Amino acid sequence: MAQKVATPLIQVDPAVFTRFIQENDGAVRGLLLSQLEDILIQGCMAVYGNNQTRIAEALGVNRGTLRTRMKELGYIGL
Repeated sequence: MAQKVATPLIQVDPAVFTRFIQENDGAVRGLLLSQLEDILIQGCMAVYGNNQTRIAEALGVNRGTLRTRMKELGYIGL
């Protein structure tokens, strides 16, 4: 089981978050998860460079899945 992080890694301004929810009703979860995936990939790329195998291992996803998502986000050519 993964350990709980003692200090939240992502800080959100409550007013900005409330406005985001109001403006994106029905799509909030998908939009936030997409942003989080982007942040995770960027962070792993900062640590592991372009080593997709290592990034996939760190994220706990299949390398093919990672490549697909990286293409969608524009990190690698289509």
